[in-house]
Amino acid sequence: MITFRNVKGEPFLALADLNWTHQVNGEKTLSGTIYSNEAVLYDIDRGWKVEFEGEIYYITYALPTDYRGSVTVQFDAIHEFFYLFGKSVVYQTINGSHTMSAYLDFIFQGSGYHYSLGVAVPAFEKENFGMQNRLSLFNNIINSTNVEFEVIGKEVRIVEKLGSDLSTIVRKGFNMQELGLEYNIGKFVTHVRGFGAFYDPENEHLGRLTAQYTSPLAEIYGILEADPVVDERFTQYQSLLDRLKQLVDSSYSISVNLSLEDLQREGYPYALPCPGDYILAINEDLNFKQKLRIVGVEKSLDVKGDVIEHQVVCSSLSAADEKNKADADNSQLWQEIGNGVRPIPNEWLTNAVNQATQSLLAAQTELRFKHNGILAVDKSNANRVVLMNSSGIGISTDGGRTFENALTALGLNASAIYTGILRAINIQGAAIRGGTIEGTAITGGSFETQVSGARRMHLTGTSLTFYSSTGAVSGILAGGTNTGTNQWQMHFSAANGSNIALGSQSVSGGDYTNRIVIHSGGNAHIAQSRTLFNQHNIETAQLLNCTVRAGNFTVNNNVNFQVWSHINMNGFSIIGQSDIRLKKNVRPSVVNGIAETKKIAMIDFEWKADYRPSQTQEVEEVKNDDTAEISANKNVLSRRNPTDTQFGIMAQSTGFLSELDPTGETHYLVIDQTKQIHLNTKTNQELIMIVENQERRIKALEDFVFKSQKEKSGVE
Repeated sequence: MITFRNVKGEPFLALADLNWTHQVNGEKTLSGTIYSNEAVLYDIDRGWKVEFEGEIYYITYALPTDYRGSVTVQFDAIHEFFYLFGKSVVYQTINGSHTMSAYLDFIFQGSGYHYSLGVAVPAFEKENFGMQNRLSLFNNIINSTNVEFEVIGKEVRIVEKLGSDLSTIVRKGFNMQELGLEYNIGKFVTHVRGFGAFYDPENEHLGRLTAQYTSPLAEIYGILEADPVVDERFTQYQSLLDRLKQLVDSSYSISVNLSLEDLQREGYPYALPCPGDYILAINEDLNFKQKLRIVGVEKSLDVKGDVIEHQVVCSSLSAADEKNKADADNSQLWQEIGNGVRPIPNEWLTNAVNQATQSLLAAQTELRFKHNGILAVDKSNANRVVLMNSSGIGISTDGGRTFENALTALGLNASAIYTGILRAINIQGAAIRGGTIEGTAITGGSFETQVSGARRMHLTGTSLTFYSSTGAVSGILAGGTNTGTNQWQMHFSAANGSNIALGSQSVSGGDYTNRIVIHSGGNAHIAQSRTLFNQHNIETAQLLNCTVRAGNFTVNNNVNFQVWSHINMNGFSIIGQSDIRLKKNVRPSVVNGIAETKKIAMIDFEWKADYRPSQTQEVEEVKNDDTAEISANKNVLSRRNPTDTQFGIMAQSTGFLSELDPTGETHYLVIDQTKQIHLNTKTNQELIMIVENQERRIKALEDFVFKSQKEKSGVE
């Protein structure tokens, strides 16, 4: 009998046959036909649920059928996790690079479910991530990171790979009814090249990350090239190489389908495989001997709850699998294992699992048991076994073949431990995750982080060292005493070949595009002025007794450069581009220099002290030995206007020389002094022409007078 519940949660028992499907990282679904209980047959509707093997499934489809007075209902149902997550939306977005835990917190918060993360995943980037149902977002993350998950109650367990490596053998004529093979040949390739991120996005001529992969099968079939992988999201060589290898190795595959017999009903101690498990499949008629991974299970039950059919869907065999299969020694090994001549090799198991398994299976006489201890088998899943004997306690998920979780005299071996407080003298592991790691000090040692087994950061009592993806030192952050000033200072330096970049993330959480970059070799540039200096201003509290040594100091378009002091050129000049080869539509100016200059009102004046409210407060002088906090507090309002009498012009009288403040900070007019210099030159040219014309007229008049006087003198 199957339990159905209406929208109020009231239970109803009914006879029904069932078809249950479970896939790796896929939905758990249930379908079937209901034969009894009129309350279910006539009232089943939205919000109804069905219980199966201790889990809840939501009815998503119901089709009542009346055949000769007998009513039945065909239905489809989906596991509650997938149903509820698909009906709940996250109305926010995040951008940029985040950890796996940050993305999962974003998805699971307020959902009623929680997760356990049992795999190390490097931080990765997502843009506009959100504004979708939780299931779509969750699948997006799972697919992006190539991890797998399973739902147990209200917990979603995320691991690198689900399932266990069973020693179960499925063989044609014994516990396998049929084995079907489908060869996928059309997309077969043996070589591919990949192109990742540019080393410097602002200078693509420096090149980009590249990698290539050639399959061992190229020795047999030659070089067959795939389209190149071009993806700037790849910044690490190994990640790009893994992607290329996966593309080539999966270009040729063999699809495998199996139909298994449930030998447990006949008394054989074989556990039925679950999604993610590995089995050994043998079919001598097809000369097939291969280790397969179960990616899906389909089970059919009659109205009495007995399993009448058990189908499994296996993952495709890749070209790499076939290469290994062709190896003679490997083939012989499978043959001997399949015939029971040779046991499963110990090296196929991890050391911890192997030691725990041997210790538990070794005891024979300490407790009362038939074979090797007290055995507890989960009624709903025969793969879940607990073994207790004098050597310890073991928990198995593969029917008792191995004990991945065990407590023996050698210690505790577990895939996940949940505890309120964990006290230990020495903790060794690949990763420690959590909200807070607290302690008084790191004494006599160091703290190191790794990514994919490669060292990335090393913290000691005096310094923090960073490493590149190749393992080379890329930079050091350390403290020490300046030998010149005898003062303590912080020191951040990059190794030869590395750069130092300082930046800030955008308000929307985008990339760190605004930055100051110090290149290897000492050159530096400011990508955008707003990176470090508030309101586009470099304030004296930020640069104390500093010298900028660089070949060029560049301010890009639409970036304002403001100075609140004198500029001393020390005998040098201010220059600008004016080569006619850089100009087009060149023609004589029609500006009347004298007329425009006459419009300008020359005035004597004093600046108002409070024309900007932020400048009314007096501040202390910033000293060289001030701390960063004191310096910032003193320097917040350090911009002041001159207080003596000034000689200048009135912007309102300058015509085309004036414009509104281009910084947008005020509504006042400003003078384009470059245009003013050019206007002065134009005015001088016009005045020179007038003077030269007057000189010619005066000369002509003088000549006329002189000639007249001479003629008059001759007459007399």
